[in-house]
Amino acid sequence: MKFLAPCGLLLAATLLAHAQDPYANSVVSYLSGTGSGFNTGYENSSVALGAPASSATITAPAYSNSQIVGVGEGGELTVEFDTPIANDPADHAGGMDFTIFGNQFFVLGSNGITGIYDHTGLTVWVSQDDVTFYQLVAPDGLPHGADDLFPTNGGGNPFLPLSPSLSLSSFVGQTSAEALSLYNGSAGGSSDSISWAENANGDPVDLSSISYIKVEGSTGYGYIDGFARVESVPEASNLVFLLMGGAGLLCLRRSKRVRLFFPGPTRRWAKGPEVFLSLGAVLLFFAGAGARAATFGLSDIQYWVGSGTNQSALVISWNDGITPDSLVFGYKWDALASGGAPTVYDMMEALQSADSLLSFTANPLYNDPATGDYALYSAFYDLTGQGGPVVGLPYNLGGTENGHAPAGDHYKEGWYTGFWGEVLGTGDPYDGGSWDSFSGEGLAVDTLSDDGWFGLSFSTDETNFTVPDPGFPTADFPVAVPEPAGALLLSMSAAGLFAFRRHRRRRMEPP
Repeated sequence: MKFLAPCGLLLAATLLAHAQDPYANSVVSYLSGTGSGFNTGYENSSVALGAPASSATITAPAYSNSQIVGVGEGGELTVEFDTPIANDPADHAGGMDFTIFGNQFFVLGSNGITGIYDHTGLTVWVSQDDVTFYQLVAPDGLPHGADDLFPTNGGGNPFLPLSPSLSLSSFVGQTSAEALSLYNGSAGGSSDSISWAENANGDPVDLSSISYIKVEGSTGYGYIDGFARVESVPEASNLVFLLMGGAGLLCLRRSKRVRLFFPGPTRRWAKGPEVFLSLGAVLLFFAGAGARAATFGLSDIQYWVGSGTNQSALVISWNDGITPDSLVFGYKWDALASGGAPTVYDMMEALQSADSLLSFTANPLYNDPATGDYALYSAFYDLTGQGGPVVGLPYNLGGTENGHAPAGDHYKEGWYTGFWGEVLGTGDPYDGGSWDSFSGEGLAVDTLSDDGWFGLSFSTDETNFTVPDPGFPTADFPVAVPEPAGALLLSMSAAGLFAFRRHRRRRMEPP
């Protein structure tokens, strides 16, 4: 190994690539199948790739043909993971190795959840080579098909399965909020263990890993939203110290020979121990990012506005399929002179003033914060830097709601063709709490609470007026004034590119 820098960068790139490969990568084969009740309009198999629908809730599932694909009786859907999924029940959460998200949902009655609407006819098969497949048969005899328990919670963590101790009876009689508390931050879905594999004779098969998952319409039909691997949750410090230790030994061994170029005013070269510390910083960054993946708290928010001793979070979900979909903002505040707290409207105004990429529009007929009469009509975020949107006019003012923004930007408007709903969090919705209720009061009426979570989510359900829970948020998105950490990462990226350009000019220091 001649240069340590490329190796360190390769290691970091490998870790990043693994972190970015949590979902199925390609559709290998698809046959729609048939069956009574099967909807033939759901035959776009590519929608099974990527994350499950962020708009799905445990009582209102993904339902459009741009979100789910149907597998009828006699049909099948086979997907491939470029990085094999390991059979590791000891290390994977709940002993599960992967999860399939479908179209199932809890039926909610006046006294809580009364049952589940699901499709039990889909069986799950796995393979290492796309030739020989083995069916997964759960040892407890309970349903573990592709569209059975549990309903998808689009705001949860898709890599965290529910506890294996839970069953349908655990949820009967529970409210939506109580059911979500049992999810414990998970996105739900039907999780499987590769160790359940059986051959045609019903004998167990020991598979170290698999790369292919097949869903078959064996005795009926169902719908698939996505596939996700169950990630390990290692001790971040152990992983970092192990890798740093190996890098340190290598650096000490070659400290008199290995040099890396450090761009900057001094234009100097770094010796092995300095390389060791730099590589350690990179590994700490990636390990820290992995450790934070399962939950999201106020301390993870990078973009804050305002000042004061109290803090609140606002998550905005456009539910438009553009990544990142759910953006999170932090707001710091003090109590008003009257002794009360600011409103959600005040928080939005502060965010809009601080970030030129973010803008909101109210319905002109409902825009009087002084009286608590404020209704959100549209929200925009300039992800591409191409400028603002053309805002349409609401139907109730004679418009057609036909506003638009540059391709790749977040923009949703609506009054009768869709609408923005505000949801209120109970605790931290991404760490044991839940999105508990839909606010019908109006943005200028709902007051902030310290450490409180608030969400704006766009809905197209003009029949039941349900509002999707905001999806899992990201803090890594463009802002008008980059945070110091963002500027540092930008500088590190530029330095890395410059170092690669000088790769051929690197040389060994004479002994």
